[in-house]
Amino acid sequence: MFVVVVLVGIGVWMYAQETRKNSGYSPATQSEILLGEKAFYENLSSEEKKLVGAYYDTLGNDTIGLLTQPISSCVLKYYDPFRALIGCGTPKGTTFLLVDRENWRKIGEGANLRLDDGYIESDTYAISTNLNEIFYYEVGKSSIKSVPNSKLSSVETYQESAGLGGGNFTVSFDASTKTISAEIYKATRGGERREKIRTATFVLP
Repeated sequence: MFVVVVLVGIGVWMYAQETRKNSGYSPATQSEILLGEKAFYENLSSEEKKLVGAYYDTLGNDTIGLLTQPISSCVLKYYDPFRALIGCGTPKGTTFLLVDRENWRKIGEGANLRLDDGYIESDTYAISTNLNEIFYYEVGKSSIKSVPNSKLSSVETYQESAGLGGGNFTVSFDASTKTISAEIYKATRGGERREKIRTATFVLP
């Protein structure tokens, strides 16, 4: 009886591995955020480029409703055997999606990370600040999350001044304490420099 159980277990494991192989999975695993230019397509390994190519081939008319640029515009920030944090350039910038490596679809209904909106990173976190909220991804996790208590009221903004590429943001991250510091401004219209109201700090869970 013991031998039968072991053989069945081995058979299930082999079947699972073969299924993943045929579904586009790669044994390659990246346990940390690919920092800076290391994440750009031109600097990726051949195995990583294959991963990006598999995702890029599924875009069609583009998963975020904009015209996708050439594959050379893609950026791969993180991947493991089950998911990838990846984005390809559009005329309005690069948006990172957390996608399932089995079908390359976006995981959940959560937020995205934008490379040009107050983006900062460390070995284990990718953080993006938009006009009134901060989002982050922690390596190995199954979703992109909002930083607790980071959502601002309608009269406040994280953007110092409007402009091409997302405007200006003043955001920093202390990886040793997992603390985000962000300057908050009075929300006014126009492209002029906004009045600073305060500096806020947030500690990631």
